Amino acid sequence: MSEQYYIAVKASLHSTDSSVFGLDPVEIAALLKRFPNSQSPIFNGILLKGSPIQVINALSELGYKVVCSSGESEIVWTLRRDILIPEFSRKSHRSESARVANTEVEKKPLRTSKSMLATPTIKLN
Repeated sequence: MSEQYYIAVKASLHSTDSSVFGLDPVEIAALLKRFPNSQSPIFNGILLKGSPIQVINALSELGYKVVCSSGESEIVWTLRRDILIPEFSRKSHRSESARVANTEVEKKPLRTSKSMLATPTIKLN
């Protein structure tokens, strides 16, 4: 089972600065390493010294994908990343077919919630 996590990037295509909203502290730290001259923080987000395309490409390395955009001179891109959530269900509420379908999953060792929610790191050159 997975859950979607959304963030927003706001900038102009002609700008060298991009605002990013909704990142967690680990992701902010990773982006500040990629964009070292950035100003942090702004209200509800972070201002990065990078064009929106550079910022979106860096966010794609963290697992984000653009799902929509809006605007003309200033654009807001909405990005989404799937986060795996362990499914805890009681066997008494499962049907026989669901129990058979999940047999292979139950044989595999469970990952900890910390490892599933770990944010991928951005490799610096």
